Amino acid sequence: MTLTATLRDANGNILTGRTVSWSSSNTTVATVAGSGTSATVTGKSNGTATITATSEGKSGTATITVNIPPPPPADNATAAGNTFPASMTAGGIASVTLTMQNSGGSIWNTSTYKLSLTRNALIWRPNFQFLTASVAPGASKAFAFDLRHVEPAVTGTQPAFYQMANGSTLFGQENGRDIFIAPPKGGGAALMALSVPSPATLDPATTDAWIAGALDDGTSKLPITPSALQSNGTVVIEYSYDHAVPRDVDVVLKFSYDPQLIEPLSIQPDAGAAGLVMPAGIGAPGEYWVRATGTVPAGEGLIAGFPFRLRTTRLPKNLTDLGTLTLYYPVP
Repeated sequence: MTLTATLRDANGNILTGRTVSWSSSNTTVATVAGSGTSATVTGKSNGTATITATSEGKSGTATITVNIPPPPPADNATAAGNTFPASMTAGGIASVTLTMQNSGGSIWNTSTYKLSLTRNALIWRPNFQFLTASVAPGASKAFAFDLRHVEPAVTGTQPAFYQMANGSTLFGQENGRDIFIAPPKGGGAALMALSVPSPATLDPATTDAWIAGALDDGTSKLPITPSALQSNGTVVIEYSYDHAVPRDVDVVLKFSYDPQLIEPLSIQPDAGAAGLVMPAGIGAPGEYWVRATGTVPAGEGLIAGFPFRLRTTRLPKNLTDLGTLTLYYPVP
């Protein structure tokens, strides 16, 4: 706030050009900084202070009361347990409960507060869980939801953690755990083999390649070797089965490559059979994947492709593997 001192002579006439000094009786409550007849008072803490203006031995005072409003309550949250599983199958779903306690001073309202995924946002869903009722300080909220693993090519130990958020600001403890993501186990009911064209030598002019080889019930990985390269430009996987009856499938093919030697072009899965769902995407650096789910009608096949180009026309003589094809499939 601003204070003004008015100087007058004995007859009440206003005096100008005089020096005025300012002081506070309690600088822990309020300070004053004057410039001539005007001064700015700044409140420091709750209480009362007397502000004095003095000129040529004469003084005037003003009593100032300072009331500083308390700061807004701090947001805080404490992890109070969860039922996350120790392991899941790639692409799987787990019904879980995660509990957060309001250990701060603010009320969690339904408009700005939510539970937010804080790690591995590309492989877990949901990203958010919203409140359906306010949560008072000291109270707890149990969030029940289906935790979904949505990138089947990403396996191994993966952290899944959530945290409370006020708008876009995260606060409090994380709640979650590391979950081991296991690829589906092989069944043994169907032969699964790579479909390739007739053998050909690598054409350095086109620097495109096929991958030759086979995946069967006893082998889940196929190394991509220089001797397997051909000049057609697409990695293709074909699933063979009993053509006499329809077949339900849920399979994942992961193409892991050396980014120093291979340049991925695009993912163009071809379902080959009507009614199949075949999402595809890029996983970790150096990985492509495609997943096929649905029913393959009798007499039809299933094909997925991974186009790529070699970055070099001259491969090192001692090079053995350019990458790996990995096939994951559950028991039919």
